[in-house]
Amino acid sequence: EGIVPKNNLYRKKMGFGVPLEKWYRSELKNRVNSIYKKETRFIRKKYFRSLYESDKNRDFNFISQLNNLIVLESWAQKWL
Repeated sequence: EGIVPKNNLYRKKMGFGVPLEKWYRSELKNRVNSIYKKETRFIRKKYFRSLYESDKNRDFNFISQLNNLIVLESWAQKWL
């Protein structure tokens, strides 16, 4: 108390957003492109490309699905 406003200190817990879209369009763009260009053990290139293109063209927001696939591929490359 005394440092943080009371309305912040005693409110319910709140989550926070992760800027996946920003990261995958900037800092992690090379990671996306590497998966986009090759076939992987778990991700069919055609499927990944269709999600990526739809997201890029703003037809639908598939960033969370793309993120799940990218994390899976990263995990598989490290541990399998």
